[in-house]
Amino acid sequence: MEQLSVKDIKLLIQNSPDFTVKCLLTIYDNQTQDEKYSEDTHELNAIGFSGADANILSSFAKQVIRWKSIPEPQYKFPLSPKQLEIAQKKLPKYARQLSQFLTPEKSSGEISLQIQVVD
Repeated sequence: MEQLSVKDIKLLIQNSPDFTVKCLLTIYDNQTQDEKYSEDTHELNAIGFSGADANILSSFAKQVIRWKSIPEPQYKFPLSPKQLEIAQKKLPKYARQLSQFLTPEKSSGEISLQIQVVD
């Protein structure tokens, strides 16, 4: 299975708000349950957010999850412009980690993404 390059991931994070949200959720989904609950880093397993980013990025991920659960959300995008800016600033450092989970699938000339969650 072909993987996205670290360079491509960084570029997509900077230029695609939807891709930024996918990356945020991908990292969040691969954290341990304890880390998700506490919004902190407990295990040195090279998966998930760093201790410095865990609180804010976990809170953003939870906000996205809540937004997706609303049938007709009040807002068109799950993050505010400032939150998106913060996520786009912090997420590129996780590009190598993300490259393990994100793969391009070519369909009708466009790149779509298949996300693999590892337990």
